[in-house]
Amino acid sequence: MSEPLPWIIEHSMRIARDYLEHSGELDEPAGANRFLLSIIDSLARKGEHRTIMLANRAIEAYRHRNGFARKADKTLHTGEDSMNDKTMTDQQRDEIKRLCHEADVPDKSGELLTQEGAEHFIRDLKKQLAERK
Repeated sequence: MSEPLPWIIEHSMRIARDYLEHSGELDEPAGANRFLLSIIDSLARKGEHRTIMLANRAIEAYRHRNGFARKADKTLHTGEDSMNDKTMTDQQRDEIKRLCHEADVPDKSGELLTQEGAEHFIRDLKKQLAERK
């Protein structure tokens, strides 16, 4: 089942924006939205239609642009740990697998997500399922 391009872009934007907002990395919202949209739109038009991949690439580009990548590198070198860096749990992975199956979307349980990213994705899938009912 293939979703229309506007739907893919909208959901990718929501995932990326929500993640950055919850992690405290979102600075000026209007400028951030324009930047995220330009990245997601460009990648989507080149053929990438996986919403999580589009969101992750936009987050990565945003962090790079704003210097957050350097902060993440420093965390790795100093050994500091935060909730945002822990990979998703097996329970989250199982829930994503189940929800992807119910939503009739490609299984994303094999993606490398943080616990927080997995929670955002789970909420998004639950919302999609609720909207279809």
